[in-house]
Amino acid sequence: VSVKMSLRRAYSIKDKLQAIERVKKGERQASVCRAFGVPGGTLRGWLKDEAKLRWFLEQLGGEVGTQRKKMRLANEEEIDRAVYAWFLALRQHGVPLSGPLIQAQAEAFARQIYGPECTFKASHGWFWRWQKRHGISSQRIYGEGGLPAEPERAPATRAEVLPDAGGYGDEQIYNANVTRLFWKLLPGAGITARRPARGERVTVLLAANLTGSHKLKPLVVGGLRDPASLRHHNQEKFPACYRYSPEARLAPALLRAWFFEDFVPGVKRFLRRSCLQQKAVLLLSSAPSRSGSGAEDSPPLQTPDGSIRALFLSKGPSGSGLARAGGRIPAPLEQGVVSAFKQLYKRELLRLAVSCGGPGGPTDFVQSFLLKDMLYLAGLSWDLIPPGSIEKCWLLGLRAAFEPGGAEEEHG
Repeated sequence: VSVKMSLRRAYSIKDKLQAIERVKKGERQASVCRAFGVPGGTLRGWLKDEAKLRWFLEQLGGEVGTQRKKMRLANEEEIDRAVYAWFLALRQHGVPLSGPLIQAQAEAFARQIYGPECTFKASHGWFWRWQKRHGISSQRIYGEGGLPAEPERAPATRAEVLPDAGGYGDEQIYNANVTRLFWKLLPGAGITARRPARGERVTVLLAANLTGSHKLKPLVVGGLRDPASLRHHNQEKFPACYRYSPEARLAPALLRAWFFEDFVPGVKRFLRRSCLQQKAVLLLSSAPSRSGSGAEDSPPLQTPDGSIRALFLSKGPSGSGLARAGGRIPAPLEQGVVSAFKQLYKRELLRLAVSCGGPGGPTDFVQSFLLKDMLYLAGLSWDLIPPGSIEKCWLLGLRAAFEPGGAEEEHG
């Protein structure tokens, strides 16, 4: 006989205090238990710990503590309180702060409190836990309006972009880039290899934000209208999306459909999960169309309220005269992320071919390797790229936007 056990729910301090206030106002404990879905013993324990709950909120010093579910302070409480008070004082005057600066100040406070022989180390893990305890998110601000409009006003507990700011944080800036891929061609195949079939060349669109914390599913555009290996599967569960195009190219209509059907919903979910403002910008290297109409002639890629939009780094498609004349800024994902994805895909493809060895060798593997398998392999290769590598490539890719060109140097 199988017994289904219900999952235990952890209640926040705010929920516990609300239940306590309802009981203190004269409501019956049985009705409060039904409202919160807890047994009577649990409610009586909350009532007994009321003083402890309020003391814990005073130690945290902020409304963010009401969302905590465990009354657990930092191991070094004096250092934690000193760093948070110093952080609030500087943020009140509009001083920008970074993670390494806060970590160095924490170690300085530790030496002042415990002496010069203190071995306290403000590691990345300590900094991450310190942010979570106080509800602080690290973001660099780009564009106009990134600084607070009223530096004399006390700051909020979250060091993030203000609702009326015109800038974007690191996690709100995205880039997408395309690459061509022979998805059945084993690495190392020389001139004696067979010629790839028509449906074995695809276009892959990769997109991620600046920090690499949000990588969208790769979009695979192939020349097969209805692949047999995908007919009876729920494609939403695949780690990559598949779309059809006659020449296996990312046409403007496909890019537009991907933007509104995949990119915008995925970004909104990520921003909501991260408690960030619902605004983002997608940087594209160039317009996908090679016709005479540029990206400015087509309807803009943006939501009706303009909160999520796409911008092109060049006014013409790649390969046009404008791009060759220096009007195209190299996209961040072109600085090694796309090539790393292809190398990882080829490595995993070769590893899979070796592990599935049969009497026919690579020939049997190529015949049994289906488009469904390719989508899983593409998703795996994209997940293997670390977020730190993506962030470094952003610095390389956008450096050209801030370096003066030859004509600018001549004219001073």
